[in-house]
Amino acid sequence: MMINPDFDKVRQIITGLDRNTYLWGKPYCPCKIQHTPENICPCVDMMEKKECTISIPSIKHVKEADYFGVTSGRDRDKFSDTGLTPVRAPSVNAPYVSEFPVIIECRITKVIEVGVHEMFVAEVIDVLLDDNLVTEDGKVKMQDAPFFFYNPLDRSYYKTGEFLMQGFSTGTLFK
Repeated sequence: MMINPDFDKVRQIITGLDRNTYLWGKPYCPCKIQHTPENICPCVDMMEKKECTISIPSIKHVKEADYFGVTSGRDRDKFSDTGLTPVRAPSVNAPYVSEFPVIIECRITKVIEVGVHEMFVAEVIDVLLDDNLVTEDGKVKMQDAPFFFYNPLDRSYYKTGEFLMQGFSTGTLFK
């Protein structure tokens, strides 16, 4: 979930995390957000303030995440409706969803028009993690994160978490 950087307009929660990538040696999050005149859209505020957060929900809040994606902030206060809590981020001037376990604080570095969308390229400033996702010695244990993903082919949500294999371990298998 990306949240409008204007705390007063925080009800305009949108979905849109497309994927994470590395660009120019810094972590970036490119996000696509539909912006059409009939939609209420935080894109204008994000382009002006150049900061935002990305709040990543766990399976505990799959219903709220779906609601955020299918309900317009024009007529509804999504935080009040769902009982979730907006909190101001410590490193950027934008709120995040307090109950979500992963928060990515971003500074927008580039806006690219793609058809009827704007694609925001944002530098990752900080990542906030739930305490239960960090070991006592400070290592991240994402395997314990109860995340989910949406499959647009059957319009359903699925749980993640099963270990498949160690990354970067197959280089010699196919030579």
